[in-house]
Amino acid sequence: MRADTLSLLSVAASADERALFSRVQAGDRESFRMIFRMHMRSVYWAAFGVLQSRSDSEEVMQDAFMTMWDKRASIELVGESTLPWLVTTARYLALNKRRSEERRRRDPLDRHGPSPLFER
Repeated sequence: MRADTLSLLSVAASADERALFSRVQAGDRESFRMIFRMHMRSVYWAAFGVLQSRSDSEEVMQDAFMTMWDKRASIELVGESTLPWLVTTARYLALNKRRSEERRRRDPLDRHGPSPLFER
C-alpha cells in the first residue's frame, strides 16, 4: 500500500475510534469490547514495562479498562484515540502497584498478618 493510502486509513480508523468511544460513553458494551480488543496488547505492555510480571500486568490492564468504563462519562479524549488515556492510566496503576508491593516488603507489620487489635 502507498503511504498516502495508509495515512487515510489511519485517519479513518481514528475517526471511527472517536465514534466508538462516544458509544462507549453512552453505555454500549460491544463498543467497549471493540476498544478493548484494539488496545489490550499495548496497555498490557505499558504495564509490563513497569512491573515485569505477567500476572500483575494482566491485572493492571484489566483495571485500566475497568477504570475507563467507570469514568467513561467524564473522559475527554485528546486526539482521536483512547490509547493515550489507557496507557497513561495503566502506567500510573502499575507504578502504584509497584510502590505498594515495595512498601509491603519493607513494612514488617504487614508480614505478620493483621494486628490482633483489629480482630473481633
